[in-house]
Order: sequence, then structure tokens, then C-alpha cells
Amino acid sequence: MTNSNWNITNIPDQKGKVFIITGASSGLGKEATKQLADKNATIIMGVRVVNKTELVKQEILVQYPKSDIKIKHLDLGDLVSIEKFSDEIINEYDHLDVLINNAGVMMCPYSTTKDGFEIQM
Repeated sequence: MTNSNWNITNIPDQKGKVFIITGASSGLGKEATKQLADKNATIIMGVRVVNKTELVKQEILVQYPKSDIKIKHLDLGDLVSIEKFSDEIINEYDHLDVLINNAGVMMCPYSTTKDGFEIQM
């Protein structure tokens, strides 16, 4: 087996590619947003807390001022929110290249979503 030295510098230019990143306001989602902003991708940050994410977006724009980053409200625990988000994407974009399913909860006490589904699967 050969040792690969692959890293983020190997990611090619993503101009013209549309990415949705769920849970993009922190952690891996935030880092993915930063790296793709550096690679000229169009990024849609799908998040529950829009005002918190606005600060994250501004932080990224300081580093990558020409980035194309949009924030859209998306609560994956609410089917109405999911449908509204989906409709907005369909109406505003003619294609989607990549969906990064990053949002999630872990080790939380038992609870259910607004629609009655267990919150952690």
C-alpha cells in the first residue's frame, strides 16, 4: 500500500459547483465551508440558527472576500422547514453538485422532533 500525501491543496477549483452543507455554522461544517470558499465554490449553508451563522459567514469572508456563500434556514427536525428549504433551492438554483450531510446530534437524552420522530437515529 502506498502512502498518500493528499491534503486540501489537492482540491481543484470548484467554480460553478454548488454545495449544500448542513450544520455549517461550527465544527466540520464550518471548516468545509472555509475550504470550499477558498476553492471558489458556491456554498449554501443550511442551518438552524441563521444569526449565529451570519457571524461565521462574515469570518470566512474576511479570509475569502470573493466567496459566494448563502445562508438558508434549515431545521432537519421539522419537515415543514425541510420542504421550505428544498423549495427555495429548487427555485434559486438550476443544479446541485454536492450535498454534505454534516448536521446532527449525538448522545442527547431521548426526545422527538416536531413531527414525532426520534431526534437521534
